[in-house]
Amino acid sequence: TPIDVSVTPDGHYAIARRDGTAELLLVDLTAPPNSAVTSILLSSPVTDLDMNPAGTQAFAVLRDESKLVAIDLPDGFADIAHQTVWPLAGETIGSVTISASGKFAVLYTTALPITSLVILNLQAGVADASRVVAVDVRKAIRAVAIAPDEQTALVLHTKTAGSPTATGIDQATVLDRSFGYSVVRLADGVAKLQLTSADPNPFAITTHSEFAFVLLRDDTAGVRIAESIDLSSFQIADFALGSPPNSL
Repeated sequence: TPIDVSVTPDGHYAIARRDGTAELLLVDLTAPPNSAVTSILLSSPVTDLDMNPAGTQAFAVLRDESKLVAIDLPDGFADIAHQTVWPLAGETIGSVTISASGKFAVLYTTALPITSLVILNLQAGVADASRVVAVDVRKAIRAVAIAPDEQTALVLHTKTAGSPTATGIDQATVLDRSFGYSVVRLADGVAKLQLTSADPNPFAITTHSEFAFVLLRDDTAGVRIAESIDLSSFQIADFALGSPPNSL
């Protein structure tokens, strides 16, 4: 069965999930093989599993219940008091991205053409609804990357079939048929959608979180552009390239 595995930075534990099940596994990598595995069952299947960078908490997404469960490592596998449930009623989620120090969780789905994401401020460690920000980014989501300073996120969007310049289509269809990405401010959910002339991939965010860059390439249309995104002002600049770009 497909399995999703993460290992704590100190190499002590691994956590894992299996597709279609509510079971999570905790593996003590320092223990003898036949005493190393502990499992817990959550209340519904886990669709994504992530870990904070310090390796002190695991985060499980329960799509069927619109919940995020934070589990202290390793105590949360032995004591439910070390689990925190974040209910997100009315939101469609299935995946989670955790920021560099674990301050924010960004939840979204890539399985359905849903245009919203949810930002959770995890700093207080309690399931407080005032720390939940729902954001409509206006296009379905393909991937999310959070800048190292935890101030902004870059959201890559999907594109539906068809030309965005066809006659007789409404603005929503134009957006659906266009390539694009969004930049989102995590503190308050302010977002800017940028439509592009080609698939915005690959991308990179600088170490100090000043800029993000995406490459745009369409050999048929002669598109060969690098876009620079100022992550403080959300200003975007195009740089024409002399040849088709391959990597960034």
